[in-house]
Amino acid sequence: MKLKLKRKLRAELAALRKEISLPEYLFWWLCRLIMIAFAIRECILKSDTDYFRLQMIGVSALQFVLPMLHLLPRRYFTLARLSYHAQTVAGMMAVIPCVLGNCLQLYERFWWFDCFVHLLAGIVIVPIGVMLINAAANGKERLSPLAASAVGFGLSCFLSLGWECYEFLFDWFTGCNTQNWNGTPVGPLIDRIPTDPQRYPLFDTLSDMLAGLLGALLAAIALRLWMEHRARTPRKPTS
Repeated sequence: MKLKLKRKLRAELAALRKEISLPEYLFWWLCRLIMIAFAIRECILKSDTDYFRLQMIGVSALQFVLPMLHLLPRRYFTLARLSYHAQTVAGMMAVIPCVLGNCLQLYERFWWFDCFVHLLAGIVIVPIGVMLINAAANGKERLSPLAASAVGFGLSCFLSLGWECYEFLFDWFTGCNTQNWNGTPVGPLIDRIPTDPQRYPLFDTLSDMLAGLLGALLAAIALRLWMEHRARTPRKPTS
């Protein structure tokens, strides 16, 4: 058993070195250290709700979970075959909303920051969708550029919808105000566009979904064009 584990670790380390560059690997640890530092800060200061402190601790722990999934048997677990680049996206999407948005209060300081986060999420989830379908296929098939962009676009839209459902249910069960149910805008964006206060929840939800949809659309188009360009470009012979 120990011998098999050692072989697995060596194989995964070799795959990691082959796929991930040193700057990208250092970026992983930068994101992890930032998350851990601010999670400790929130626990010490106790400046926010218990839920947010638990969220910071949980997101920090998840930064170490995703690479460990590769230790599972690749034959039976799709996530064990997921590209290591997914960890880079996970680190970025943990630091930007949790640390920059909430801890450093960029959501309150810049009216456009919330839409930017949803736009960025819509963009980066598209290649994640392609990574997932390639991991599920286990190298047996290659998606066409149109199919790959459609899969990524679909997953990005699905997760954008899922996040808004999460916010709705979270507010319902906890009494929080992530969707502006109490008629008080949580961000300056709503203040800039005159509307009935009773429509604040609808405005918040649809503006987030539209930003995610736009990001997914732009990323899907760019992905298709890039894949078609790569398919037309002859590969250089390896020496």
